Amino acid sequence: MIKKVTEDSIIVEKDEEREEIKTKNFIWAAGVTGNSIVQESGFETNRGRVPVRPDLRTPDYDDVFVVGDCAVIMNPDTERPYPPTAQIAIQMADTVAHNLKQMVSGGEKLQSFEPHIQGTVASLGHTDAIGVVFDDKNYSDVQHPL
Repeated sequence: MIKKVTEDSIIVEKDEEREEIKTKNFIWAAGVTGNSIVQESGFETNRGRVPVRPDLRTPDYDDVFVVGDCAVIMNPDTERPYPPTAQIAIQMADTVAHNLKQMVSGGEKLQSFEPHIQGTVASLGHTDAIGVVFDDKNYSDVQHPL
């Protein structure tokens, strides 16, 4: 969590440990929302995304699954939604495939979604990126890849 922004640094805190990151540039990009078609679908939504049960079904329908950018599932550790990323969407698809197979074959043991975050990367323009991959912070440009 960002605690403070100064003229030449950002102070962040995670697990009660603070870290100062030296920088002259700070870009705030927040506020991800889902597709408007989801908002207009009639399902309960949260910022344009459908809150789902642990097995990725909607709260009100046992035969409707929602995945990817259209779904919102809370991280119990942070009490915040997991980010709508491709790696989470792919993992959601695996869970739903298993659950659909169970339902079609008459099985009752549906799997709960448990994301395995491998890292995250953000583009910082045409040639730069920053990321955390396997708990290692990285900065890269075209001349010096991650």
